[in-house]
Amino acid sequence: MSESKYDFSHARFSDSILNIESDLKGAIQTVGAAANVEPSAQKQLQELLEQLQSELKQVPPDKASDAQAVATMAKQVVEEATKAQPNKTMVQITGDGLKKAAENIGAVMPKVLEIAGLIVAAIGKFVV
Repeated sequence: MSESKYDFSHARFSDSILNIESDLKGAIQTVGAAANVEPSAQKQLQELLEQLQSELKQVPPDKASDAQAVATMAKQVVEEATKAQPNKTMVQITGDGLKKAAENIGAVMPKVLEIAGLIVAAIGKFVV
């Protein structure tokens, strides 16, 4: 079998960055459309998600899959929290998942860990 002469590792990294941006843009839009979230809380959460997006764009290539996990968990916790009748248990589980995913890259990207905690705290203010 011959070895491929093409290196697709950079393409996979670029795809990861695009997926991260897509997940977080979707989460930002979800927050903006949420009827059960006060405007001030919407603004705060959207700003935190934008900060998270900005930080994750700078992820080292070897941490791209961990960054993707952070973006996916952020999207999931936002989707659950902004439902008309959010399931508090699911919000807790996905919030914990976001923090755990952020811990996985916290050593190289401590700001991501901080922002993830702030996102969970912001959601905790309107899902009680």
